[in-house]
Amino acid sequence: LLGGKKITEFTPVTDTAVLARLPQNSKSQILQADLKQMAVNDFGTLRRRGFGIPPQPSAMELYFNGKPMTLARWPNDEWARISSVPENEQGAFRYDGNRPAQWQIVEDIWVHGYWRWDWADSRERVQSIDTTTRTIKTHPPHGVYGYKAGARFYAENVLEELDAPGEYYIDRQSGILYFWPPDAIEDKEVLISILEK
Repeated sequence: LLGGKKITEFTPVTDTAVLARLPQNSKSQILQADLKQMAVNDFGTLRRRGFGIPPQPSAMELYFNGKPMTLARWPNDEWARISSVPENEQGAFRYDGNRPAQWQIVEDIWVHGYWRWDWADSRERVQSIDTTTRTIKTHPPHGVYGYKAGARFYAENVLEELDAPGEYYIDRQSGILYFWPPDAIEDKEVLISILEK
């Protein structure tokens, strides 16, 4: 029984608008596949998930040679930390550094974090990013138990962060899958999950 679809038609990225958003070290490494041309039109839905939230199915995921790949994220292997929480702005937190200033489209960016306690995590959809004040605001209900300074998080589903082998990103408007294979892709099985139940 296979709850996924094999992806075989990978080509280099040639769209100049997409290449402009990719990190410099990624441009020659990323491959793309047109899922719509393979009769895949439902790319799954990213949803709020985590502690105390009723179970939700994952959105479409990518597997390479039987191993799950990583949705393009920042930081890659570690966590960012909330630098502070604005007093009069519900559902917002501040970050250090300027990395989010590189992100051009925020409509479907998500943040995953342990927002107050290290046993209660959740994935929250980003509503806006103010790169001047370094503030991320999320859609309500704004994280499990709210946000606090020092809490750990990372951002995911960010095309501009597709910068390491094993990462992928799905453009749900165009139906294009972008992928940096961790190994030579020839003769390897590449699968996307297509069943939510």
